Amino acid sequence: MTVDESVDQSRSRGRKRKVKRLIDEYGLSEVGPELENRWTGTDDRKASLRELAAWFNRQLLQYAMEEAGMDPIADDVETTYNALTDETVSSGTRTQIRRRLERAGVDLDRLEADFVSRQAIHTYLTKDRGIEHRVERGNSVERDVATIRRLAGRAETVAQDKLERLRDRDELSLGDVRVAVDLKIRCRDCGTQLTLADVLDAGGCDCS
Repeated sequence: MTVDESVDQSRSRGRKRKVKRLIDEYGLSEVGPELENRWTGTDDRKASLRELAAWFNRQLLQYAMEEAGMDPIADDVETTYNALTDETVSSGTRTQIRRRLERAGVDLDRLEADFVSRQAIHTYLTKDRGIEHRVERGNSVERDVATIRRLAGRAETVAQDKLERLRDRDELSLGDVRVAVDLKIRCRDCGTQLTLADVLDAGGCDCS
């Protein structure tokens, strides 16, 4: 082995993995323990790797917005992140959000390059924090219900945004409205109509 090869290998071993590097660069020391708690189920929270990646990316986004002098609230960070990453968001909305960030001085090229994948989160948790690999928790029912709730939450966010824009353009006369999506399930066999929470608590409808 040549001297140059030895140096290259040493540098490679010393190179930080992406999530660890970003935590250090962004000064997010509290994020590591929080990722671990959310993945292992501490504090009654159990999150998938995909959910953890999205949560981590939102921490990066919030940091970047605050560094640019913006004062984002949680809903603003959520809406902005969805606009940057959700393919169902209209191009007009995405362009509007991107221009707003760029005008504030956010380096979008760097930020989006820093966004991590579920695999990067898994590597960080298992390699950098030494957590043994676990099978993703939650049975199929829990996962599917979580998906339904996320979609409902997304519908609320989109509806809220559209209504506020119509109000701001004086196309609707509205006060300080808040949108709530109420999921109702109606069984055509037994006629039972329940909320999603009721269906889960009862284990189903009145059908035998």
